[in-house]
Amino acid sequence: MTHIVEHQCVSHSVGEDGKRMLAMPEKWTLESRELFENQFRVLFDLKETDSAVSFQQLLDEEFLSSYLPDLKEQFQTNQLLALGSQFIKRLGFILTVPALFLLATSQKKLNVQLKYLYLVSRIKEDLWMPHLYQKSWDAPTVEHKADRESYLNQVIQEIAKIISAVHRVAKVPRPLLWENVAVYIYWLYETRLQDENLTLLEQKEAWNDFAYLLQLDPQCFDERFNPLHRFYTNKIDVKGNDQPIRVRRTCCFYYETNTKQKYCQGCPKTDVNKAACMVTKRQVLPIEAIKQ
Repeated sequence: MTHIVEHQCVSHSVGEDGKRMLAMPEKWTLESRELFENQFRVLFDLKETDSAVSFQQLLDEEFLSSYLPDLKEQFQTNQLLALGSQFIKRLGFILTVPALFLLATSQKKLNVQLKYLYLVSRIKEDLWMPHLYQKSWDAPTVEHKADRESYLNQVIQEIAKIISAVHRVAKVPRPLLWENVAVYIYWLYETRLQDENLTLLEQKEAWNDFAYLLQLDPQCFDERFNPLHRFYTNKIDVKGNDQPIRVRRTCCFYYETNTKQKYCQGCPKTDVNKAACMVTKRQVLPIEAIKQ
């Protein structure tokens, strides 16, 4: 049976405005629901066999200390450091990409407060793929620039809570955990949104969202620096790759979680990436908002 902790969620009434997405979950088009389910791992309904864990529980260090080791079979490792890193890598995607994508494409805001969100374990092609569930996927429209910026702050502040908890329990360096999140945010704005048929105004606003995140006050990350900015380096030519890649500054320990000890494409530990970095200086890229 589905197991879920009860939480009350306040609904927001928003009228239809002709955008791609509509505010209330029951008015989301079938196409929109399929997109978010298949590409962004957002669940609108649960199966009888699903077990949902509240993100609020994951902030409890005692609970997290027992939850992470339970994932050792899924990640094929007993190393708590690797478990914590890969855990954030999977959660970083579902806690940021769907929300930022909807904001860019429809000017709407998903509820990103952890107390209303649930992690649902699913296995896809033998890989542990956590999905995001909420009882009511309300999505109010962004009202003005300050509202938009406040929402971007909130997205970062919520994921920062999970990162802090995993850091304390698994002793994974915080910069490593933040780079695990950063790679998905870069991918979203540099790649995924480039495939969308955005208007010129939406393109500008999406880019300005990205610029805002990279210039965000470090306090929003609960850090002394903005990790999204620190890890936003230039892509370099690497032997064996047709396109330049961004080599990470930290290793996520993915090679510890598969029997073939395969590395990520941008892993800084591979010989070919090390060689490429020796001949091409990595530089943090500047990014500025597009003026009105």
